[in-house]
Amino acid sequence: MQFFNVGPWEVTVILMIAILLLGPRRMAEITRTIGRVTAQLRKISQEFTAGIQAELMEIEKQERQAKSVSPVPGARTPPPAQVIDVESRPVSPEVPSDGRE
Repeated sequence: MQFFNVGPWEVTVILMIAILLLGPRRMAEITRTIGRVTAQLRKISQEFTAGIQAELMEIEKQERQAKSVSPVPGARTPPPAQVIDVESRPVSPEVPSDGRE
């Protein structure tokens, strides 16, 4: 397992030097403190990640709802209303087709 690009043998050497410099009692206190801090950081990280994921899920849900309301691509839409252009001149009387007036 690599942690900060440090292998298990390097960690063992660092811990042995720390025990020699600090003493076994003090080293136990320090490792407990480091463990607590690590657990707290992990908890904060998980809460942050969960919050971000919840927000992303909410945004995706809103996008899906918006897409379901909008028309489907390729679906037939009704034609627009046709505008009839009416000229403003008077209509001439119809001429009977049999030639009579």
